[in-house]
Amino acid sequence: MAANIYVGQTAIELIFNTSTSLAATKEIVLHAKSPTGILKTFDVEVVDAANGIVRYVVESEDDFDEAGMWIFWVSVIYDNDKTNVSEPAKIMFNEVSK
Repeated sequence: MAANIYVGQTAIELIFNTSTSLAATKEIVLHAKSPTGILKTFDVEVVDAANGIVRYVVESEDDFDEAGMWIFWVSVIYDNDKTNVSEPAKIMFNEVSK
C-alpha cells in the first residue's frame, strides 16, 4: 500500500485479508466508514480465495472524499447463508496540499 494516500486519489489498490476461505460465497462487500461517520460499500475482487484476500481499486475521486481516518471491513455471505465479517482496518487519507 502507498505510504501516503490522498483524498480524491484514484488508481490505488486497497488489499484486505478476510482471514477466511472465500470458496462458495454469494456476496463479498467492502464496507467503509468515513471520518464523519458516513458508510459506503464497494464491490471487491477476490485475489486469493483460499487465503481470503480481496482488493478494491479506487476508480472515482468521490470514493474517499474526506480527509482523516477511514475504517474498513469486509463482509462475506456464503452459499449456505452464513456470514463472516473481517477485523476492521484503518487507513488514513490525507488532504491534498495546494
